[in-house]
Amino acid sequence: NELRIGNILEFDRIFWKVDEILKTKIIAYYNPYQIYSDDEAKEFNKSDTTEEFSYGDLQPVPICKEILLKCGFLEVGFYKNVYHKDDFRIIIGDIGCVLQISKDECCIELELHSLHHFQNLYFALTGTELEVKL
Repeated sequence: NELRIGNILEFDRIFWKVDEILKTKIIAYYNPYQIYSDDEAKEFNKSDTTEEFSYGDLQPVPICKEILLKCGFLEVGFYKNVYHKDDFRIIIGDIGCVLQISKDECCIELELHSLHHFQNLYFALTGTELEVKL
């Protein structure tokens, strides 16, 4: 999966947002509210939370209920592990996730591999970034 600026990856159980993609490294930053109290987090600025990574250091974020809720998806009431937002529906199964896109008479199903894969698909299909509230 290709990386784009704004993709969210994981390192040491912290979510990192890609800020720059260079030939040999990735520069990413994290939201300090993930790991610090509100009072402590206020003291940080972006440069305090920015680090350089080798390409193999940052790992894909698996898609799960918590991630989908942070992306603005809602649970489909009477189905377990089914979430929706606008024309998008995601089903979390035992062996992976499926994205269903329904528009008018057309329905497409795609396998989702990770959060950044979904971010890239969402952008390609809608022209807008998928907002993830971490």
